Amino acid sequence: MPRSTGPINKAPDKDATQIMITSFKSVEKGPGPTVGSKAAEEMRDKVDRAFPPKQVYVVPVERIDPQLIASQFPTTEALEPHDAKALATMLRSDEYIAGEISKTATGFRASADLVLTRDIAARQPLGMAEAPKMGDALNVLVK
Repeated sequence: MPRSTGPINKAPDKDATQIMITSFKSVEKGPGPTVGSKAAEEMRDKVDRAFPPKQVYVVPVERIDPQLIASQFPTTEALEPHDAKALATMLRSDEYIAGEISKTATGFRASADLVLTRDIAARQPLGMAEAPKMGDALNVLVK
């Protein structure tokens, strides 16, 4: 089981940067997991494994989804920037990752930005990557 989907009461270190990752934008819509929601799940796991818990705390999906459901937002679709900021603020997240993913003829194309919750104009591009597997494309963004 990935660490990011661990128990809800996993407390962050007081000095850790808290990062929220919700569904990536994707063309695919509909009920059930989409490419965007699968990418977010995989990205949460990759970020959680890439950084020590004392540096980075990835907000678990078990804290994100109940807030989305209570606000009547789908859990499998990307949020608009103002909604992502509101959710990140509610979850006390310092930053959040806003990403986009699409299927290509040869695999997947992914891009993402690291956004400062208190000022959504302050974003750091994490890059763009194409790879045959979704995980390989996301690995480039995490580095």
